[in-house]
Amino acid sequence: MFNIFCEKGKIEHKIGYDVCRGKDWQGELRYDLTLIYPVKNKTSETSALPSARISNGVYAKGTTKELPRTFGHYHTQGYAELFEVIEGTTMALMQQFGAESDIIERVYLIEASKGDKFIILPDFGFTNINPDKAKNLLFSNWINTNVENQYDSIKKYNGFCYRALRGGNGNIIFKKNENYKKIPELIKLRPKKLPKELKNLDFLNHPEKYKDILRVDKLFKLI
Repeated sequence: MFNIFCEKGKIEHKIGYDVCRGKDWQGELRYDLTLIYPVKNKTSETSALPSARISNGVYAKGTTKELPRTFGHYHTQGYAELFEVIEGTTMALMQQFGAESDIIERVYLIEASKGDKFIILPDFGFTNINPDKAKNLLFSNWINTNVENQYDSIKKYNGFCYRALRGGNGNIIFKKNENYKKIPELIKLRPKKLPKELKNLDFLNHPEKYKDILRVDKLFKLI
């Protein structure tokens, strides 16, 4: 399945993952697929802590590696995005800044597995992480085509406010990114069943009509 995941659409090769853009359409909505490879299958991993990386895909002995993830971005203000995990497990880091882009007010880690659907809320930046050492992560998304992805602050601070790292014993560690001025404690979530009011995807075109539903407490539960 993975070698033909973009038989229809435009393939985009990224560092450590591939995106199939425009596999399907529904009016102003675009359906994409993203495939994040495990570390063992890709030498071009996402960036690790600067002191640990020697060259592309090579780390000093005993140092900790950042898990494979998408580059991540914010959206045009006000828009949401719908994801579904097709194969594997994702950890989606979702953060919202305050008065300045390096002052994070809220940050969540969404843990979702095969068959789960979850929504990235308006005005949050996000990245999807593949926590598995050996398996691919494949997920889909629906997004309004008027949305612009905004990468500037992610580039400026060299990633998100937390980095997902693999410890020496194989466990996953979340380390604060020192480039940010303020980072709250990480709150872990799992998605609830998608509310029936959102199943027709109109919330992706008109999120302002669904602001009472597009909330953390309505869409997620604490782990």
